[in-house]
Amino acid sequence: PGDVGMSGPSNTGCVPSSQISLTPSSNQCDASTACSNPLLSCVNNTCVPQTLMCSNNCSRHGTCDYFNKNTGLSWTGGVCNVQDINCKGVCSCHDGFNDADCSLSDTDWLAQQRGRAQLLTSLIGTIDSDSTVDESEVTSLSSSLAGITQTVGMLAPADVVRASSVAETVIRSVASSPAKALEVSGGVLSSLNALMIESESSDIGSLQNSLQKFSEVLSQNDLFSSVLYDNFRVGRSEVAANGTVSTPISPMEKFMEVAP
Repeated sequence: PGDVGMSGPSNTGCVPSSQISLTPSSNQCDASTACSNPLLSCVNNTCVPQTLMCSNNCSRHGTCDYFNKNTGLSWTGGVCNVQDINCKGVCSCHDGFNDADCSLSDTDWLAQQRGRAQLLTSLIGTIDSDSTVDESEVTSLSSSLAGITQTVGMLAPADVVRASSVAETVIRSVASSPAKALEVSGGVLSSLNALMIESESSDIGSLQNSLQKFSEVLSQNDLFSSVLYDNFRVGRSEVAANGTVSTPISPMEKFMEVAP
């Protein structure tokens, strides 16, 4: 609490908001005078925003390319800095390497992808023929699905569709139990977030529909307030007690007073 930084895994560390000044009194610095804002670095005696780095610096097996978070198009402003809240860095791996940070060889990456496919097959085998699971088993199912989907890009397209079906099964199974929905919310929402990143555009509508249904169940639990993920923010309206799904706002955006 009180820290500001990039949401999700990042090479940029979080810093206390109390240490940040968006309008520093001076942009001059030297070896003895540090920049007043921890998000700035001293370059040629001038305080400039730190460059946004890709995950693990792409393991030295790729280049960091920048994209607009809202459009998915290449970033037109050159290299991003940590205060460019609409920009994200994505690794473009060299031939022979893969994964979000280019840390795996193609051979290892394919082996892990096959392993996750096998785990998903085993998980689907626990679901009844009517596409439901007992309430006593839904927590385990949700946790297992979150583990399988946690690494973006590690599922083949066909397995993304299968995993989406499992997520929908969990949501159906807790539709009449707001308490159970809250218990499994972490696994369900993290899975939906990862699957939205990996899904084909034609499948996004189905995932968004599932997310909306799940938010409506969560909103019936007074203990639920709101959660933030890369692709959505789920909240509860105190007035109408309705589930709401909207675009995300990161801690950095909130600090800089950017409207959602």
